[in-house]
Amino acid sequence: MNKKHILFLLSVLLFGLSSCINDESSYGGNTIPTLTIEGNNNTDMPVVNFNLGEDCVIRPTIQYSGNSPLQYRWSIGTYKDGVKGTLEQVSTDQNLTYKFLSGGTYYAHLTVTDGSVGVAADYQININRTFEKGYLLVSNDPQGKGNLAFVKIMTPEEIAAGIPQISMEHIIERMNENISLRNIKGAIRGVITWPTTVHRILASTEDRCYFFDPNTFTIISNINYEDVFRGFKATGFFADGYSPFVYDSIAKKFVNLNLAYMFPYEYKSYKGLTFDDCFQCSYTAWGNTNYTNMFVDYGTSEVKELDINTGDICTTGTILAEENIISAFLTGPQGYIRNELVLTVSKTNPSQYYLHEFAGIPYIAQNGPGTKTAITVNSSTAVPQRGTRFAFSEKNNRYFYPIDNRIYVFLPSAAAPMPQQNEWAITFSEGEIITYMGVNADSDELYVATCTVATQRGNFYIYKCADIKTDNQGRITPVAEYRNVADRISSIIYKPSL
Repeated sequence: MNKKHILFLLSVLLFGLSSCINDESSYGGNTIPTLTIEGNNNTDMPVVNFNLGEDCVIRPTIQYSGNSPLQYRWSIGTYKDGVKGTLEQVSTDQNLTYKFLSGGTYYAHLTVTDGSVGVAADYQININRTFEKGYLLVSNDPQGKGNLAFVKIMTPEEIAAGIPQISMEHIIERMNENISLRNIKGAIRGVITWPTTVHRILASTEDRCYFFDPNTFTIISNINYEDVFRGFKATGFFADGYSPFVYDSIAKKFVNLNLAYMFPYEYKSYKGLTFDDCFQCSYTAWGNTNYTNMFVDYGTSEVKELDINTGDICTTGTILAEENIISAFLTGPQGYIRNELVLTVSKTNPSQYYLHEFAGIPYIAQNGPGTKTAITVNSSTAVPQRGTRFAFSEKNNRYFYPIDNRIYVFLPSAAAPMPQQNEWAITFSEGEIITYMGVNADSDELYVATCTVATQRGNFYIYKCADIKTDNQGRITPVAEYRNVADRISSIIYKPSL
């Protein structure tokens, strides 16, 4: 090839390279800017940790020497056993703010570009399973805003690592978009065992029941009570095996809820039943949690109960007519059954209380009016108010009941079943009042909720039932204490690992 041809080819080559820079890049002969993300040169991904229910927020440190606007793209994928899953774009903001709906390990992929130069970085995201195991607190604030809160039972590994106690409020709003609960009437944990085992958490407001995944508290389904009765407003929510129910005390109507298939219906046996209060007593039998619901009419001094064999509503009739009903609860097992106990006070003699025991209210017609034990009290006796709930420790055969900020022990077979006012077992500060008590039969622990009067905020304590007795006064300490974790607490539900 002669010299002329060689020079021509060189000029074409040089012209082509110059054209490539000018056409394809905005920088031409200028210096290409630098763009880096802090940590993207590491062999391992940076690791960030968050609790389920919290926003995952990542603020990358980006260094850029140019003047062009930067474009961002965040994508999320699963990350299991070192294998990265398929990515899904979730944001085009500089900082990532994302809410995960289940615990586990994920990774975030960030790309940044000015249109000419670009850089990428990955982050490992660990989402702690906040709701794995712990306590669900049902509460409302003074304005009626509902607040389902969760207190996690910390794992030994978390405790050893010094991770602070995880307590989270308004978990339904955190885990579900565009929802705000008002006037929560109650919550229950339901279990279906046939044809397969299914666990559910339910919560009721005045107009709806929500079904939640028990591990994430995301809504599975919800029921509008007006689909059954127009204008229905729930005033109470009660567990009842596979068919929990709500009651409207104004309309005098019930709506039952099918736990398995999540639909509402009217249960014909409850049609026409009226009551002022429902004492719901739970117990464990054959590995399942069962309920006895005693419906109390304070005006007529009657206790009513459903006969599960016939579907009829049975009543104590006139047996208690000369007395005012204070409370109703169950005995421990009497063979294969638990008898019903009804505590009353004479209408004419306020110092005369009675404890009635029935071998099943539906069986009064065949078993007779049951037994009646007189309990004489005086002005110093710690007498419970009407509607007081008694918490029963079956293992210790003891009942616990609250008065203001104190807990007393009730012993039905003792010469003086009710102690004197100064014979309390547990007392709280003067600024607290007890709003809920219940016993976990499996662990034999007493759950106590109090409300700090000055702030209207809720506190939660756990005690060993074996420690709670009158002669142990002043020496009973909680095995766990969680203060200021909710609003005014009306119920506490233990949620196991499922």
